[in-house]
Amino acid sequence: MAKKIRVAFIGTGGISRKHLQCITDFKDTEVAGLCDVNPDVLKERQQAFGGETFADPEKMLDTVCPDAAVLCLPPFAHGPAEMACIKRNIPFLLEKPVEKDLAAARKIAREVAKRKLITSVAYQRRYDKRIQAARKIVGDYPLTLVYGGWLGRTPHGHRWLTQKKLSGGQMIEQTTHMFDLLRFLAGDAKGVFCYGAKGFIEKSKLYNTDDATSAVIQMKSGAVATIMSSWSSTGLGVTLTFSGPGITVQCGGDCQVQLAGKEEPEKLPESGNVNEAQERAFIDAVKTGDRSPIMCDYADGVKSLQISAAANESLETGKPVAIR
Repeated sequence: MAKKIRVAFIGTGGISRKHLQCITDFKDTEVAGLCDVNPDVLKERQQAFGGETFADPEKMLDTVCPDAAVLCLPPFAHGPAEMACIKRNIPFLLEKPVEKDLAAARKIAREVAKRKLITSVAYQRRYDKRIQAARKIVGDYPLTLVYGGWLGRTPHGHRWLTQKKLSGGQMIEQTTHMFDLLRFLAGDAKGVFCYGAKGFIEKSKLYNTDDATSAVIQMKSGAVATIMSSWSSTGLGVTLTFSGPGITVQCGGDCQVQLAGKEEPEKLPESGNVNEAQERAFIDAVKTGDRSPIMCDYADGVKSLQISAAANESLETGKPVAIR
């Protein structure tokens, strides 16, 4: 019987469940270790998925010697775990965003590049077969305008999400998915200008961030995009619309491509299990050394962070910010 890929988890909060479920469902992988600062969460995850438990990531990596690691950390906790994996040449998959601080992310990216380490960033919408099909169609058409964003209710009471110094704000923590999807379908960005709204939601120890933002982005292609974020809306809306001469692509709960002159939208494949596809691509890369199935590596994830970081900088300075 072939040796199973042993995977260690650093961070076992809510987002880790989908990753743990995939690793335990695959026949060629197993959970080797679990690391978290919360002993109650650790116990719960171990009972459900197995693996040795640890409070210190370096001790875990040295004890269980995993073949790969999955990092499910909040924005403020990135850095030491990545460097621990890099030092030991352990491939890692990490949840988005890669960091809340762009300079720190670039430092990690340089170390990853030096080691030629296999990495993957969990921008799972890239693994949606509908999005991939839409991307191929978009390649034949010029895009001129993109608009949409991430609009939701106020997440009252969250221990770190709505504290900007911990999460980086909504554009770093949540709307990063929209910025990444923008890049995936429309290419890289050239510059950002951003306005924000504050004071509509009462500040507290757990809420100290922008209530809403609107970022205008100049794409390198010449297209323009407006990406909105809000934690002061009555309902949830997570969607992007791409348009250009002869084409409109709507990416929300569903994905549709409408071409000029056609009555019906283009037929797209079923989305598939994006979480499973993402995890499978990473594990296969670890097994074979072939990175091509991975849709977003660490360096690519840093490029998506650049847009969020530039938007935050524009908010602070009141000036456009170039992306290089």
